[in-house]
Amino acid sequence: MCSSSKQTVKSYINQLKIPSNLLPSELGNLYFYSCFIQASCDFLIEEKWLMGLDAKKKPDQDFLKQYFNNQLSTIDFIKDDLCLDNKALLKLKKQFEKLEFEILLEAKERTPVEKKKFLIQALNRMTNIFIQEEQAREDNLNFPRLYRSFDGLDSIFELDYNLDVEMLVDEESKERLYQGSGVGVQSGYSSILLALHFLDLKYGQSVTDLGSGYGRLGLVFSLLRSDLLMNSYEYVDHRVQLSKEAASMLEISKKCIFTTQDLSVEDFKLPFSDIYYLYDPFSEETYQYIISQISEYAKSRKVTIVTKGNARKWFLKLAKEKSWKEPLDIDASNLSIFELTT
Repeated sequence: MCSSSKQTVKSYINQLKIPSNLLPSELGNLYFYSCFIQASCDFLIEEKWLMGLDAKKKPDQDFLKQYFNNQLSTIDFIKDDLCLDNKALLKLKKQFEKLEFEILLEAKERTPVEKKKFLIQALNRMTNIFIQEEQAREDNLNFPRLYRSFDGLDSIFELDYNLDVEMLVDEESKERLYQGSGVGVQSGYSSILLALHFLDLKYGQSVTDLGSGYGRLGLVFSLLRSDLLMNSYEYVDHRVQLSKEAASMLEISKKCIFTTQDLSVEDFKLPFSDIYYLYDPFSEETYQYIISQISEYAKSRKVTIVTKGNARKWFLKLAKEKSWKEPLDIDASNLSIFELTT
């Protein structure tokens, strides 16, 4: 991170005010830090409790050093500001909650081009910290809880989950519509960004999201990899329409395509894709139908499946039957990557 970005964070701590005329990339950096520092305050309070330290006393430098050498190395430039008792840490967290709110308000007022730059910068910073979190898990280190830390970005995509509250549900539908689930209908940003990182996609490859919800995966992949061809299918039309509007606003709609589709209908032919992503979107019957089509493609070419949630069990069974290799499990085993080959 450049020194100007560090100074921006320090300036906010001292003045509790967003510096004026920030570039979109600087605003994206500041958004990332506002969220990560909030999680870090909670993390330090919990670590003190686990170690039996007095909540009313400031931790000593030896206590902090272990974290700023590892899990909190990203914010080592404000370690002096985090050498606080629990009450002061909670106050600091509240200050950065306010900062996050103000940043998102500011970003919403920017032009579509600036919003795009803001999002790309924030997502790249988030990718780096999720990779660090993944490494911490491998090293059996505790890490700040980040799974829902960056959900505020949805407001820049203008994803309104309240539309699900009054949605009319077809009682005869075979699909799992997750009505009323709000943000829970979406894959977390950690899952999406780690999937993109570990897939190591080749230029121009195709990715298909089956049961795309409000389109987070397609939007994020397309912002960070404009060369990819993204196809997303979702049963609920109002979710698709919001996804389309976000893609249009960010000028990525040519290669980021959202379609309203019931995948269980017999006349639907699943198009070939290099990668398929599934976040537990189907009934058992539809799983069987979709899996059979993917299996046919895998007879003649390499196909990669990324599963989240219960979708994993279906492909574990298939991998065993077809003698495919074990999947790569990441994101605390919430995400599995299968390579289907002949």
